Amino acid sequence: MVERFHRSFKAALKARLLGPGWIDELPIVLLGIRSTWKEDLDAAPALLTYGTNLRIPGDFFPSTSAERISPGSIFVRDLQENFRKLSPLSPVHHGTAKTYLPRDLMSAEQVYVRHDAHRGPLIRPYDGPFKVLCRSNKHFDILRNNKPTRVSIDRLKPAYSTDPKFPPTTVQPHAQTPHPHAQAPRVDGNAGGETISDTQSNTRSGRTIKRPI
Repeated sequence: MVERFHRSFKAALKARLLGPGWIDELPIVLLGIRSTWKEDLDAAPALLTYGTNLRIPGDFFPSTSAERISPGSIFVRDLQENFRKLSPLSPVHHGTAKTYLPRDLMSAEQVYVRHDAHRGPLIRPYDGPFKVLCRSNKHFDILRNNKPTRVSIDRLKPAYSTDPKFPPTTVQPHAQTPHPHAQAPRVDGNAGGETISDTQSNTRSGRTIKRPI
């Protein structure tokens, strides 16, 4: 019992001490120990000894509303007030602009597809036209390179043609025209009527060009 008292007494004295003068702090420490409520006894030691509770120094002075405010407490109060004013902002949706869609796109049988990849100065901005296989509000399924391809509708525009089944246009190579000064092939009678092409040709200026046989 004495050891338990010494343990609590030593802990209270350590909490109170600010220097080597422990004797000056001894009365207030003992007063606190005698006035502390004991749960096992359901009373304070001073109440069991004197029949009444002891008045501690705080009971002699009335509490005042004017509190002593230190610069640190002012900083903490301002910091708490600033954090209390902070509130999360509502998210901003930047994609409010609607994409332009032609009116005839949902009923078009063929569509052009915008070429989004890097293109040179002579590359067309749209590819196609391509046949529409299936359509929805967000994408179209088209026949591209003989296989179904799903494309977003913001890349499409309707293709207008007289024949809806008209295939995509392709650039045909230019046919070679005969040279105006080229001579017609001659027929050699000694060869039994066989056609032998002439190895000579003339230029525009009249110069004769003899080709190797």
